[in-house]
Amino acid sequence: MKCPVQFSRLTLEDIGQIRNLLLSVWRANYGKIGFPKFEEDYLEWIFGGPHKDRHILFGGKIQNELVAYHSLLYRKILYSGKFLEGYISTHLTIVPRLSSQARFDCLLQMLGNIEEIYLSANCDFLLSFSEEEKSVRDLFKNLILKYTKMDVKDAYDLGFNQFMVRTEELLKYCKENADAINRIQVRDALEKDFGGIIKLFNSGSNRKAEFIMQMTEGELKHHFCGHPTHRTTVIEIQGVIKGFNNYYPLEIIRDGNASKYVISEYLILDHENIDYMAALLKEAVNLAVEVGAKGVVFENATYLDRDGCRVLGVKPTFRRMIMEIHSKNNLIKDLDSFRCDVK
Repeated sequence: MKCPVQFSRLTLEDIGQIRNLLLSVWRANYGKIGFPKFEEDYLEWIFGGPHKDRHILFGGKIQNELVAYHSLLYRKILYSGKFLEGYISTHLTIVPRLSSQARFDCLLQMLGNIEEIYLSANCDFLLSFSEEEKSVRDLFKNLILKYTKMDVKDAYDLGFNQFMVRTEELLKYCKENADAINRIQVRDALEKDFGGIIKLFNSGSNRKAEFIMQMTEGELKHHFCGHPTHRTTVIEIQGVIKGFNNYYPLEIIRDGNASKYVISEYLILDHENIDYMAALLKEAVNLAVEVGAKGVVFENATYLDRDGCRVLGVKPTFRRMIMEIHSKNNLIKDLDSFRCDVK
């Protein structure tokens, strides 16, 4: 029997329907651990920007009602000295009220879309992020193996924790090292700073097994300044940007209640300096206090100095995530850390 769900490409004009679908399904699936409030301007920021025409928003409708959705967001990375192009696979959603056969048919159509993009000439890798739930990931791998030509042998998993900043430990460190911290000038980023910010963001580190998202000036400005609540603070010494932190407040819904957190998405330094890190984090904590947030969360701290993080009260939470990477010819493997957004 023909699947009642008709799939097609969506645009930013469909954000309202996408939001309603995500809210209803994610409330049921992730209500206990928490999920973003998915305001329309937040989704426009995620799915928009200079590459909005390269992002793929894939939706399934019954008549005019959106009942299934999946997005592939274009990204460019640097890994082992090579530039690679690919996509983040994210927000795969199907309403539970459909019959089991219809849900399965939706999943197969989404897998077919993923396969088509992955096997195209301009795609070297495919990233996806999920909770550390082995049975779900194994099921998805089995479906990929059975219904697509994607090679699961080329998949690589990297586990990582979400981190919280324990405010009292950070402020204790800042107080005990006040002479050094107070000499560090942290200020909001200005237009003239973005050349230095881009250079620092795209630069490598001492870790060999790492990949780094690459952004042009337009991409970085959208990512850092594409929403009015986002902030970027910098440390500049003798005209050179030595570090920056990009962060923003976000409402998380858990058990039906909304709580605000400040999300520190990127804290990048030109070298591992704990005092620089402390000074930048202190500004994020100040914003949390200003907007009434519960605290500061790191979505991805794999690239930061582990020992320095602990000293400053940056501690892993119970929430552990998996980044799964499909790369052609096993291009990406033995990964130690990554500098890429977690969507």
